[in-house]
Amino acid sequence: MKEIKAIGQPFFLLKVIERLRSLPERLSVTVSEILDFGGLAPVCTSQADGEFVKKWKLEVIVADSACQSVIETIGDCSQSENGSGTECFVSEITEVLRGDTASQFHGDSGKLR
Repeated sequence: MKEIKAIGQPFFLLKVIERLRSLPERLSVTVSEILDFGGLAPVCTSQADGEFVKKWKLEVIVADSACQSVIETIGDCSQSENGSGTECFVSEITEVLRGDTASQFHGDSGKLR
């Protein structure tokens, strides 16, 4: 299993979500509004001696087989005219703990314990 985190400009979010809904894989997506620091952008919010840019962060947990199609979908629909787009980060998920059932999912075996 993989975790995909994508950070992008606010005006891309609805298009990204629409395209992800059209994928055949069933996805669980978490979206957060964030403040990004360190980049140059026309819309900034001044906070404690720094400039922060309003962006969104999308987090998706997917099977290895769906990872590439999700990344391509996010990238394809979030490219701006100046070439900047959404940044995607991919991490390996080796274990998922569920607090409500006290069960564990081990990514390498693909089984709940």
